[in-house]
Amino acid sequence: MRKSFFLVWISVLMLFSCKQFSTKQASTSMKDGVEAVFGSGGTDTFKVGDLDNDGQPNLVFMKKPITEGFVAPDECMTECSGGCNVIFTFGAKIPSFTHQTSIGGMVMDAGDLNEDGISELLYVPDWISCWGSLFVYSLQDNKWIVAGSVAVYTCEEIDYHKRLKKIDKENLN
Repeated sequence: MRKSFFLVWISVLMLFSCKQFSTKQASTSMKDGVEAVFGSGGTDTFKVGDLDNDGQPNLVFMKKPITEGFVAPDECMTECSGGCNVIFTFGAKIPSFTHQTSIGGMVMDAGDLNEDGISELLYVPDWISCWGSLFVYSLQDNKWIVAGSVAVYTCEEIDYHKRLKKIDKENLN
């Protein structure tokens, strides 16, 4: 009895921890009745704020990894050729960067949080679980750094910019 209860509990945990796929998130291609996870490869383009201090918005190109094979949503796993990493490039003379352990995601303009004339980026990676992180990337000395991150529940939350609170530098004490 105890063993069967444990197996049921593990099954319930798996059910609620796996990403709930929607037609927006998952590819519509089917093979043997199993969905491909988030499509495979490709590049998404996002318009964000001024990243090169020229007073104009910039474009972010997010190159997604190629996922190998097809994975059932309840299996909570996928494989990527060359690693599950997303590469970000830009249309201007802005350095690229790589975010590891991701198969896609959403990029948003965070505004100029540190008052240096350059917008920061919000990135919420796609992965297999509903639990993930929101990352704030900042361009410092011509290199992208993670300025901060926070846990998010990606299956329901979409207003990620509401997680940001700009603190007045003059009133930190």
